[in-house]
Amino acid sequence: MPAYKIEFKRGDTALFCLDLLYPTRDLHSREVEDALRTEVARFQKDCDTDILASAWYVPNENDEELLPLPDGSQHILFRRSDGALLLWKDYIGDTQDTKETEDYFYVVEACKTLKGITPEKAWLSISLLFKRPMSALQLYAHSVSVGKEWVDVGQEIHIYAFLGEKANRISWRKIKDTDGKYVWLDYFPQRRAFVRDGFVIESLAPDV
Repeated sequence: MPAYKIEFKRGDTALFCLDLLYPTRDLHSREVEDALRTEVARFQKDCDTDILASAWYVPNENDEELLPLPDGSQHILFRRSDGALLLWKDYIGDTQDTKETEDYFYVVEACKTLKGITPEKAWLSISLLFKRPMSALQLYAHSVSVGKEWVDVGQEIHIYAFLGEKANRISWRKIKDTDGKYVWLDYFPQRRAFVRDGFVIESLAPDV
């Protein structure tokens, strides 16, 4: 298993933060989750409160990036009250759906604000993993096509395009457009339009 440094400190709230710091991204998300579970089990014996465990890619002292686990979670929570060890998406109640075609695989996550945060909000986040490089026009066309499958939910939809290995979330890399910005789309139900950076890519509203 790749080497990592450990930081264990009390956070801003009534919990401890356990961080694993990796100097490389040449990792598999499963082995990172295994390492987090191992270290939480080691530290929980001497901790009197909850533990929020995360893994980070830290190439130098100025840069850091959270490493995703196989289900897309970025943290594991040890809950002291009942001894439960929860992936973050299970803890906050996010749900997922998946689909695969010959061109892409995607994960749809039903997200919502954390308990106690107002105003409450719910939205869909779609991670669209392409199986090969494509032109920007093809990427946006596929993104709109996938988004249309979910507009009847009536919520905002945020779609992000990736390349990488399906089984390893850490390998997923956001795709950049020719303008240097990432390929993404937002769908706003009030406007019935797919928008990128303020520009309408496709409108579903009827012509007036």
